[in-house]
Amino acid sequence: MSLGRFLISKVFLNNLLLAAGIAIVLFFALWRGLAIYTQHGKHLNVPDYTGLTLEDIEKYRIGRDFQFVVLDSIYSDYLPKGSVVLQDPPPNSRVKKNRKIYLTTVALLPEQVRMPDLVDLTFRQALSTLETYGLRIGKLEYVPDIAKNAVLQQLHEGEVIEPGTFILKGSNIDLILGRGIGSERASVPFLLGLTQEEAHELIMANFLNVGANIIEAEIEPGTTPDSTIRVYRQNPPWSEDAFLRLGQSVDLWYRSELEFDFDSLLQIYQPDTIRYHHDSLYLDSLYNSMYYDTIF
Repeated sequence: MSLGRFLISKVFLNNLLLAAGIAIVLFFALWRGLAIYTQHGKHLNVPDYTGLTLEDIEKYRIGRDFQFVVLDSIYSDYLPKGSVVLQDPPPNSRVKKNRKIYLTTVALLPEQVRMPDLVDLTFRQALSTLETYGLRIGKLEYVPDIAKNAVLQQLHEGEVIEPGTFILKGSNIDLILGRGIGSERASVPFLLGLTQEEAHELIMANFLNVGANIIEAEIEPGTTPDSTIRVYRQNPPWSEDAFLRLGQSVDLWYRSELEFDFDSLLQIYQPDTIRYHHDSLYLDSLYNSMYYDTIF
């Protein structure tokens, strides 16, 4: 039989149709299998895992459709240990089943850093160094010494801590400083209307200690006081002729600006505080110029 007759024969055509049918069936089976395997057209909403721990996610079965990878961890004094602070993809994203969710959680333990050598540094240099290492300033104690405002000793939990010692990041470091050979005093700073962080920084800048912090506002447990919490009372109260010995404490009371009229409170002190802040800026610039002249 010639090739031409074979190509138009019934046997060849039947086999050709059978092969084409098998190919079509295989194609659709493969397409359907890929659609099932890749979950084509099926998406899930990513829940909001912020504030939950991995144990919570497993316990309440709100993560059974995803895989979780802890990508990073941060240290926080205010948030629950092990809780999620960031996630990628973000909440309400549309993703496929078994997608990896990358999490940033609060560290169970803070990282450790080496204690820097603060002895013989000025107070401001020591404060800057502590911030660089992720440590916090604790209590300040002033003793008679010719090295005014220089660090004489560095302590942690009441004991001298040597440079190079490993210490938990975020620890408080107490400083013993020289107060000069005279009876040095510091002016009481005006703190009304400031946030907690601003008030603490200003107290430390005046070589004083932070005393009691009394928050008379509702703050959710496990959260940090937000920017609406401000100082509405301080003790000792501010006045132009109010002074404390170096290292003495200032107590602070806070209320929310959403429920307390700080504008009216500040207007009571406005004439005096304008002059006070003007003088403070002048003295601060004078101090900085003297400091840099000494360094350079």
